[in-house]
Amino acid sequence: MAAIEFDLKHGLKVGDEVLKHIVLTEPTVADLLECGEESERAVLMPDGPALASSPTMMGALLLCRQIKSIGGVEVPVDIPMLKKLHPDDLLLLQIKAAELDEAAKTAMEALTKRGRAKSDDA
Repeated sequence: MAAIEFDLKHGLKVGDEVLKHIVLTEPTVADLLECGEESERAVLMPDGPALASSPTMMGALLLCRQIKSIGGVEVPVDIPMLKKLHPDDLLLLQIKAAELDEAAKTAMEALTKRGRAKSDDA
């Protein structure tokens, strides 16, 4: 599983400590499915009940799961912890997560091309 390490600009204050070092990993299929499910809410529509999904909540929940450690401590990060971050740090987390997403996409594209004859590309 791909991972990236970096430091937050402002950090997350926990007690008297400010935790800055982050280890972020690519999401698993289980993360995607479970965060999708957690981001759904039942709503009443004119045609009856339906499920509505919040893309914002999905992204936040997924980001929480991708953070494997903060300040060198492996802790589960939840939404209340994420809400304590400075906006600059949240943006940095999103940028780094996007880098992991792009690396995974590039790897998958390379894998699908591997072994194909040049005539298959047309």
